[in-house]
Amino acid sequence: SNNWDDVTLPKCVGYVRGPEQEVFVVGTAHTGSRSAEEARAVIEALNPDVVVLELDQQRFDNMLLARQAALRGSTASNLSRAKLSAPGVLEWAVRVFYGWSAALGGGSAVGAEFLAAAEAAQRCGAVIMLGDVRGREITREMTLRYKEAIQSPREFFDLPRTFNSLTYLIRMGRAVDKKARRNPKGLSIRGVNFGEVVGEDPGKLRPLVAAGTFTALVTALVTSLGYLSNTYTPFSPVAGGLAAAEAVMLEAAVTFASLVMLGRTVEVLLMERDSVLSETSTRAVRLARGLARGTLLRQCFPFDTDPTATT
Repeated sequence: SNNWDDVTLPKCVGYVRGPEQEVFVVGTAHTGSRSAEEARAVIEALNPDVVVLELDQQRFDNMLLARQAALRGSTASNLSRAKLSAPGVLEWAVRVFYGWSAALGGGSAVGAEFLAAAEAAQRCGAVIMLGDVRGREITREMTLRYKEAIQSPREFFDLPRTFNSLTYLIRMGRAVDKKARRNPKGLSIRGVNFGEVVGEDPGKLRPLVAAGTFTALVTALVTSLGYLSNTYTPFSPVAGGLAAAEAVMLEAAVTFASLVMLGRTVEVLLMERDSVLSETSTRAVRLARGLARGTLLRQCFPFDTDPTATT
């Protein structure tokens, strides 16, 4: 980026500043917050050379189509109504969660911050890079991991694998603070404090509220199953004691299965995607360096979107 010493950044922005280059990370919530305004303001203030979006081409195209539909007054103006490439039950779950998040966000479009960032990047002449795994690959891989865990006892009871995934989730909240305290020689690093972020913009809690509400409903369902098993033991002469034991075993089994599935979800949604995003960000840094040094040449080719103007 260019000169930013006098820029006041939102609490959701972290950065690493070196002698020649700076990398800024803008933490966003996909609905119900000020993330769109923050992303736009940060890009306009910093005037970066490259902007990396946590999107793949298909999801980006879907967002653009939804935006065009909204401008035309179509009912398909929300990303939750856009076409999703997810199989079966997982597709239904994704649609329900997007709709729920949008409702909690006051009807705001899911992912509006990506469009705001893309528009701001285009205005300042930055290169836009799409850095995420393709959406259909994510849902396909999650479905495959779930099936493997259910069908294979070896996969299901792979405790080290599940432990590694869950500890990765826990370490995420600590990594930023540890790196911020080190401040290697020659680098200026600013971390992000979650409490300060939600204090500045409480709307960023809404996606977590949606996920927490869903978890509470599942927990209530499991509890109801436990009560049902506690009242029906047709072959037991000591019905009450056996039913209570069965209820405890059922609850323990469901809890363990939930942790296994959570671990597989963390693998796909966080661990592997973080690796891909890191690689994309590294390429973006190299691209920015090449453009700044003149070792790379950027060419722009305009295309007319009017079919009648095409010869």
